[in-house]
Amino acid sequence: MFVRIKKIKGKPYAYAVENSWTPKGTRQKVSKYLGRVTPLARVDTKPFAPDEGIPGFVDSNDFPAVVKALTEHELSNHEPGVEVDITSRKVRHQGKDAVIQMNEGFLSAFTLGALLDYKPGKDNTGKTLAELILAAGLKPESEIFVYLYEKSRRETAQKEVIKEDFYY
Repeated sequence: MFVRIKKIKGKPYAYAVENSWTPKGTRQKVSKYLGRVTPLARVDTKPFAPDEGIPGFVDSNDFPAVVKALTEHELSNHEPGVEVDITSRKVRHQGKDAVIQMNEGFLSAFTLGALLDYKPGKDNTGKTLAELILAAGLKPESEIFVYLYEKSRRETAQKEVIKEDFYY
């Protein structure tokens, strides 16, 4: 699934689009309207540098908390006025639900939700996680991406061990 932009009366609007295979080839289907796109200009390029260092920060926080910190950091490098609520998975600009164009992606309730729902599963290379991060408009340093991917793999492995240890 990816985000497509359509201009209607000169204004950009975002849609979630998914590909499907048919006997005649691939077809694209719009699955969801996401909202009007608001581009944000980058005003700073400060790196993500938590007090306890990147490995300590990732290890001491759960996956949603790390995503929240990365999102807030990226927004701090752009124009102000965007509010993100990780719990309710809302992205708001000037009090309204929004689709924010940052870097090469779009931060919206849809892309944020997809990132927060990430489960490593068969993603042995981290490609899916990288695609979700970039689709949400985040641009983390490679070091934090590696630690975040390793942490998500460890958390998934721990959950599988717990399931195996539980007897009825």
